[in-house]
Amino acid sequence: QQELSFSKQLKTYAQLIDRTNKEFAQDLAVHPTKFSRIIYGREDPNIDLMYRLEEHSRGEIPAHRWRRLHSLELEHRIKTDLERKIAESKKVKNPIQLNA
Repeated sequence: QQELSFSKQLKTYAQLIDRTNKEFAQDLAVHPTKFSRIIYGREDPNIDLMYRLEEHSRGEIPAHRWRRLHSLELEHRIKTDLERKIAESKKVKNPIQLNA
């Protein structure tokens, strides 16, 4: 669900702490362009960002919670993006043969 996505929750957090994207990126020592790609869902966050978010919230939102949120989003993408799944499966050569 879009409202539970990593990027949406990151936007909400930024609003709650009353920071612009540029200010928030500076707080986290992330390049503003990279931060913009993450906050708008065009780039996946890395673990380092999650550690920084934990520190920024003074531990109120632990890194593993940010990671779990992102993992759930990835799981949803994997389950629902059938078009991409089909496109990627066409690239596979010589899949293993299983005996029934």
